Amino acid sequence: MDNQIIYQQDKKMYFKRIRKTALKVCLVLFLMNFLAIICATFISMVIMAIQSGMGIVFSEDFIKFSQVYLPCILSEIVLIPIGFVLLRDEIDISWFNIFSKNDKLSNDIQNTKRFIILAIFSIFGVSFVVTQIMSFILNGLDSMGYKVIMPDLDFSSSVGTQVMGIIYMCIIAPVFEEILLRGFVLNSFKKYGDMTAILVSAIAFAMIHMNPLQISVGFLSGLLLGFVTIKTGNIGLAMIIHITNNTLNSLPAEIFGQYSVTTMIFTLVLMFSGVLILARFIYLYGRKFTQLYRNESKQYCGVCKKLLHTALTFTSILFIIEWIVNNVLFIVQNIVKK
Repeated sequence: MDNQIIYQQDKKMYFKRIRKTALKVCLVLFLMNFLAIICATFISMVIMAIQSGMGIVFSEDFIKFSQVYLPCILSEIVLIPIGFVLLRDEIDISWFNIFSKNDKLSNDIQNTKRFIILAIFSIFGVSFVVTQIMSFILNGLDSMGYKVIMPDLDFSSSVGTQVMGIIYMCIIAPVFEEILLRGFVLNSFKKYGDMTAILVSAIAFAMIHMNPLQISVGFLSGLLLGFVTIKTGNIGLAMIIHITNNTLNSLPAEIFGQYSVTTMIFTLVLMFSGVLILARFIYLYGRKFTQLYRNESKQYCGVCKKLLHTALTFTSILFIIEWIVNNVLFIVQNIVKK
């Protein structure tokens, strides 16, 4: 009986530590979107004041970039040092040494070069799966008489904003997002189990985009990025995968046009080859992924219970409410009756 009481007390302390970590991590996630909204509002007010007060007319592309991408850049620049301060007791700093030798990977994976190459190009197989999910959703809405008005992020009419958009999509966003999601979120939860850390970071990755159409791409790609981060022990490979994905998915459309034949052929080849590579990756390493879950389920408590306690903090609930509000606003503004 005494052992049972000690076990229950230890379990309470364990869940208390999970909630303490979640409180800090979800504060960072909440601030990420909150600061972006504040920055976007402030930038819009400044642009309006300059145009009305000084008579300067900004191009449509510049205004779009300033209201969409620039707030994300500014909020992430501010948030990364804040994250390091808030989570300094939770994270392993060595994960940010992206140029360190992957001894952990070589100890677990026999052919490390094959693992790295397959991991990088498997992301395009994930893109294909996500495209099919999106098509299913859009066709379902279409059959019900609704259409989705996608935000216009085409900067092709201005070379300057086009270049800035490409730099953000292909370099800045992947690097900053990996620091935040795999460097902070996954890193902080690693001590509670590899699968818990992967799932929390994948769910967070799906939610930070504040767009219901990006839930599947965020979650599925988050699983892949989280798995390779756990296996390598740092965020370097995840950054490379993220940069490669964003670059090869966005650059052809920016150069040749979104609906050009060249872009469509390139995208189809990329996705279908990605499916084959993803299938090979799952065949070779799928058991190692499921093994993470089996190993963790034998430990202190199940993954689902840890996820539940992660969601039961003030900042977690605040982040969830923020996500729901933004998704509702997106649906109201972008899904209309035909």
